[in-house]
Amino acid sequence: MNRFRPLLASTIALVCLGASFAARADALATLNDAELFKNAQKDIASAKLPELEALNIALADCAAATLGQRAQHYDCERGLNAWWTRWAHGRPIDSYVAAMAGLFNGFDNMGANPTEAMSNTYRKLTVDLVALQHSLNDRFRQLDSR
Repeated sequence: MNRFRPLLASTIALVCLGASFAARADALATLNDAELFKNAQKDIASAKLPELEALNIALADCAAATLGQRAQHYDCERGLNAWWTRWAHGRPIDSYVAAMAGLFNGFDNMGANPTEAMSNTYRKLTVDLVALQHSLNDRFRQLDSR
């Protein structure tokens, strides 16, 4: 049971993030920060295989999510929370993943009525998810060639 406490703590924190307007606005700003995104890609470029595999699974759930599908939003959010709980160390990728989980939490809670800022950020995020998946693929290939 003790191994689930960190996941529960991060889930509660991210639910609070989704419920707080100021925190949601901060998550949107984080996801729209181009410099942070480039640094997150650099974090992926130096990640080790176990972390890459876990992030790959979490991002795949998010890439498959469709707006308005609460179960998909929840699966994405849950995967990101689990990854963040295990792998977060204060890096740009950690901030980006936490903000992404906050956005999907917002869609889970406000799915029928997202704000314009949420919708615009989601459109940008779909492009960023593809770029992150390319970064993951590049790193997997690099590790496979060793």
